Amino acid sequence: MRTDAKNCFYPIIIENEKVIDFGEVEKDNYHPEKQTIKKNGRFYVYPIDKQEVERKWRYAWQSVAEIKNLLRAKRIESDSYEIEIGKDFEVYPTVWIDNRYDANIYGTQFLKLFVPNNNFIFPKSLWNVYDCLYAVVGNDKNAIVLDFFGGSRTTAHAVLELNKQDSGNRKFIICEQMDYIETVTRERIRKVCEIDQQGSFIYCELAEFNQEFVNKIQEAKNTSELYKIWEQMKKMAFLSYKVEPKDIDNSKKEFEELTFPDQQKFLISLLDKNFLYIPNCDIDDESYKIFEEVKKLNKLFYKKN
Repeated sequence: MRTDAKNCFYPIIIENEKVIDFGEVEKDNYHPEKQTIKKNGRFYVYPIDKQEVERKWRYAWQSVAEIKNLLRAKRIESDSYEIEIGKDFEVYPTVWIDNRYDANIYGTQFLKLFVPNNNFIFPKSLWNVYDCLYAVVGNDKNAIVLDFFGGSRTTAHAVLELNKQDSGNRKFIICEQMDYIETVTRERIRKVCEIDQQGSFIYCELAEFNQEFVNKIQEAKNTSELYKIWEQMKKMAFLSYKVEPKDIDNSKKEFEELTFPDQQKFLISLLDKNFLYIPNCDIDDESYKIFEEVKKLNKLFYKKN
């Protein structure tokens, strides 16, 4: 009750939905006409219950400022507030427990709504990623979200959902190297944009160089085809600095004694892995025959004149 601790009866001042200050302790003969009083655009909230009984705040006036960050204003009517106190509202807990984080319902089953015949294993719950993003960029409607491991593109979906909820303009950059990128990753976001009738994205692939030889080697059916690929590699590929083509040519007998899978692995090992794809710094090299439209897109992405 108010009479039990006089220093605990004072107004908590709210502006723009946040606790901004504390009023002075009220004199004994002052009795607020109601629990929340509006003055000059601010709301003054007193510890008065629904039965209009004057009670007291948990913290005395001289110490309440120390726990200001633990107080949160909760609007209960258009001109009335309650004050909640809890753990630091700016820090998220390390363990989240909620049905919305169920990876089966909101991950696996949810993904099948957009890509019915996918074989993707263990996609994350959309709402798990959504809440993670909201914790970081919920107040930044123009944020750019980067995910190096795109997977089934839950991150991109969550960004689109955030934008849908608050009319944001957040963008995402999603990277993925697995072969399901066209059938799952790209298709999911295309479907989300189609259903929501908003949002868009550009799908790009790295320009291959040595990777083309890796693909040919993996698709080869026999040793004879591998020999043909090796001849092409000697003329066009970037080989490892450790490789001397003449030494490889002189080791034909040892090569043929290998099993076919080992022959494939051996040829792949001769390639310089730093040149699997064409580096952006060489985009203007005419020998790579990069289209002008592709050059413009890359320069736009990297914000180069």
